[in-house]
Amino acid sequence: MKKEEFIKKGLLLGIGLAAYAEDKAEALAAELIKKGHLNPAEGKKMVRTIRAEVEKSGKRIAQVVKQEANRIKKKM
Repeated sequence: MKKEEFIKKGLLLGIGLAAYAEDKAEALAAELIKKGHLNPAEGKKMVRTIRAEVEKSGKRIAQVVKQEANRIKKKM
């Protein structure tokens, strides 16, 4: 596998994991609201908090991938 392809797949994996985490957070919030453990406002706040953390993680992943790409380019 080429290095560029490896980097691309790493980015796509990060994006996929972020989307999956967000979907799961929304489903969990809906379930907790349904069971009466959270009210709708608390559920929305929980999802916003998780979404913000996922966004931070995505930015960190992109930064690491970019650094690796630059490191690989310098070796070539």
